Amino acid sequence: MPKIPTYEQQVSTNAAPANTRMPTNRTASSTGAGLVNLSEGMGRLAQGLERQGQVDFALEKDRIETEGRVWAANASSKADLDMTGFLNESSLAAPDGAPGFTPSFLDNYDKYTSDALKNAPSQFARAALQDHMTQSRVAFGRAAMNYESDERARYTGQQIDDG
Repeated sequence: MPKIPTYEQQVSTNAAPANTRMPTNRTASSTGAGLVNLSEGMGRLAQGLERQGQVDFALEKDRIETEGRVWAANASSKADLDMTGFLNESSLAAPDGAPGFTPSFLDNYDKYTSDALKNAPSQFARAALQDHMTQSRVAFGRAAMNYESDERARYTGQQIDDG
């Protein structure tokens, strides 16, 4: 019977032993890292948009407050001039002794204030005007009381002199 020759390996191979694990697919590893980077970038974008929203909100609030201050300053100035004129007109039209002058004047002042506050363009403007009108009410109230007191003294003196 013919004999089959046995082959002996003459060149060595660089193959890994059978029990060695092959490295994972590099493409899968790169995709995962890319997704992590994308996620982090989206998070940073969201934070940036949130910060921008906060800045925009603060700028809008500042704009509304500035416009409110300007409106309230103009409305306050007009109110002071109007009420000074009304005080003068009321004192000229008051009867001798000016009975009930102060309460009547303050009722008109309060109505004027209420109407002016209804026209405020914002809550901030309304609050600023309300502060001014409250402080001015004290000053105008004193002026009205002083006029009423002086007029009552003048009228009483005149009645005594007239007998």
